[in-house]
Amino acid sequence: MIKKSFRAYITQNQQIVFNAGKDIQLAVNKLKQGVSIKDGLGFFYHIAGFLGQHFRFISKTYLSAV
Repeated sequence: MIKKSFRAYITQNQQIVFNAGKDIQLAVNKLKQGVSIKDGLGFFYHIAGFLGQHFRFISKTYLSAV
């Protein structure tokens, strides 16, 4: 029974790796053609993340130094 469950994980992982390889190849081809890839977070999401971390950790850094 354990071997069957591990076999399922292995096949799922192989499929994930195969799909990631295809995505990487597409990105490389786009870069070679001069087309920029838009994959990731936008500017506002970066700012929101920065402010979230700032407000989360301000009590741990500022108040401990005072």
